[in-house]
Amino acid sequence: MQYKSKKTPLSEYSTQMNNIPVLGLPKCRRCLNIAVIGAGVSGLTAAVELARSGHRVTIYEGSSRVGGRIFTFRQQGTNYVTELGAMRLPLDAHPLLKDYIEKRYYLPYKEFINSDDDAMVYINNVHLTVREANRNPAALGFNVTEDERGKTADELWNRATNPLLEIIHTSGYDTFIRDYGSYTIDQYLTSVNMSRGAIDYVALMFNIETNLYTSLTEAIADMQIISDNTKFYYIEGGNDRLTEELKNECINITVQRC
Repeated sequence: MQYKSKKTPLSEYSTQMNNIPVLGLPKCRRCLNIAVIGAGVSGLTAAVELARSGHRVTIYEGSSRVGGRIFTFRQQGTNYVTELGAMRLPLDAHPLLKDYIEKRYYLPYKEFINSDDDAMVYINNVHLTVREANRNPAALGFNVTEDERGKTADELWNRATNPLLEIIHTSGYDTFIRDYGSYTIDQYLTSVNMSRGAIDYVALMFNIETNLYTSLTEAIADMQIISDNTKFYYIEGGNDRLTEELKNECINITVQRC
């Protein structure tokens, strides 16, 4: 799934915002008492930056831990780490997050391997490598039309969705949402005459079988951020090292402002 956007991630934000992970917010002139609801990544980050700028911040969290969607599980007595929440981070597409990890807290990270072309898939009683399965839906027994035969899941998806991306880039999101806001992914793919077999093939190869009946607009928005060339990363030792750093910085801000 890909589309080459003319914008870079950094261009989405102001210079001041891009510099926040390193320089922080300007010092407050009229400092306030601020409540932050939730100790997830966003809540912790907001609390830390506001407290550093001089505000007094209280975080309210309903659970017994911090981190929100970042939830790292460690097996006691072993070196095994499992991510029960966010397991991969698109740092190249999210420069602010990358700066917090790399320039603020100096956390080591590695590339996350999404898939292995030599791994095996078993679909419709057929064993193939991922590489072989990606080449042709008919090889896996999917009943596709003649013009879909021999096309990869990416090719089928891009053929169906690139017109939507063109609408966004030429006419804007308002036009896109007006025309397609009520569609699910499945409804849209059906409306552009993608066969049932091709839809099922794309869903399996993209691992979106359970998402077919969710919003089309959300899927297309994701495509603006993540493409075939997007690299993912993980923090060595667990992604919760980031939220722990944020928590500790919050606790240690002078005069107990956080």
